[in-house]
Amino acid sequence: MKKQSLKIVLCILLLLNLINTVDNVSAESIEKGNTSANNRDVGFEIERNGWIYFVDNNSKSNNRSIYKMKSDKTGLKKLTNGRIGTNLNLVGDWLYYFSFFGGINRVKIDGSASYSYNVGGEELNVIGNWMYYINPNSGSKIYKHSVDNKKKIVLENRISDNLNVVGNWIYYSVGNAIYKMKLDGSQKTKLRQEKYIVTFMIVDESGKNIFYNLANGGLLKLSTDGKIHRQLIEDLVGSFNEFGDWIYFTSIDLKEIQNINSRGNNSLYRMKKDGTSRQLLSKDGHHTGLTISGGWLYYSKKHTGSNDVIRYRMKLDGTKNELFLYPGQKNPVISSMGSGKLPQNTTYSMIVDGKIIDHNQGVPIYRSGLLYLPIEPIVRGMSDTFNYIQKPYTATITKKDGTEIEISVSKSTALVDGKIVPLSKLMLEGTEVPIQAKPIVFNSKLYVPNDFVNEIVKYPLKIDKGDNITKVIIGIP
Repeated sequence: MKKQSLKIVLCILLLLNLINTVDNVSAESIEKGNTSANNRDVGFEIERNGWIYFVDNNSKSNNRSIYKMKSDKTGLKKLTNGRIGTNLNLVGDWLYYFSFFGGINRVKIDGSASYSYNVGGEELNVIGNWMYYINPNSGSKIYKHSVDNKKKIVLENRISDNLNVVGNWIYYSVGNAIYKMKLDGSQKTKLRQEKYIVTFMIVDESGKNIFYNLANGGLLKLSTDGKIHRQLIEDLVGSFNEFGDWIYFTSIDLKEIQNINSRGNNSLYRMKKDGTSRQLLSKDGHHTGLTISGGWLYYSKKHTGSNDVIRYRMKLDGTKNELFLYPGQKNPVISSMGSGKLPQNTTYSMIVDGKIIDHNQGVPIYRSGLLYLPIEPIVRGMSDTFNYIQKPYTATITKKDGTEIEISVSKSTALVDGKIVPLSKLMLEGTEVPIQAKPIVFNSKLYVPNDFVNEIVKYPLKIDKGDNITKVIIGIP
């Protein structure tokens, strides 16, 4: 009897070990489509087996198609036609991506077949036979979705952001808090509660560290068990990425904020993950969209004095900085740079309902090629009601007709009378498509894309550009 009991116990232990082994294999050994840090930002490029898969993201070309070419830039082939791909994930012979036309899609790497899942999916991570994503069209919940489109599971019902899938864990934020959970949605654990909203977050591929910033700035580091926490720098940090011992990030030079020619600019840096050995990599423009693949750091740059966004790449040590162009593509910088600077006496003016807004209340700025406006003086200037839920990160607008609008720096959508709508849209090929633009905080003030003011809040808006002054006029009849 004792021998039989012992056999049963041994069988149970063996079964538990087998289950644990299968779980570990499914998370760590099955092919991962891209790094979570790349997926958290734009994921415009991925290099595998001597091929580069990429989105033509140079705004001058007005293309936005997905291509592939060999690492030596031969063998160029277009895989999609103007689909605005982001979050590229390569698993097997399929390339998965998010598109503003139809949400999550996939295309064969030889271009022979394609498939649309017809579901919104930001921050897409594909691992083996599963896709993990946040759907902004369904309350920004986290989903686990089989690639054969037969299963779709809600893992987190709350409004979520900053999705990272590393090892056996999913890391994400809900407002001011950082969480992790298992791949099946179990073992949800709050790792840290912050005073301010978590605006951008990545997890390194080692699964040891979380890097994030808050709506009030800074760059912070947290161990994935939640036990070790420290602030690395206090700068106004934008997006960032990681590889090996280094973290790559964009930061605004506080000394340049009031400089007319530099307003809206930032610089690109790298530093060790312990906060040491900071090195300047690029300046004189606005840098966004950091992707690391194949030993290269890819990034987008809007040069001072130009509205065109240009794609570059450099080696991870900062050497060999170059335009990222495919064969036959025209140099997008030559025609867009001009003098490279705005006229020295250029000024910005904002007029709301016939009254000039004092610069202390905020001035128009550019971010990632978009014109951003300070929303509080606009709403109050139009005699509507503006209230902060959490100053200056989340706010509500109440119009005289009763319309209620809620916005937050952590969301690319707004709540309009309880309905989720895109914060900003882009006109492409005659069709309006949502873009992943979010409110930002600049000089302790909440800013929104200018088309949010016109299209969502429904205030008439006109932009008058002169030689020496640009006027943003709101409330015109």
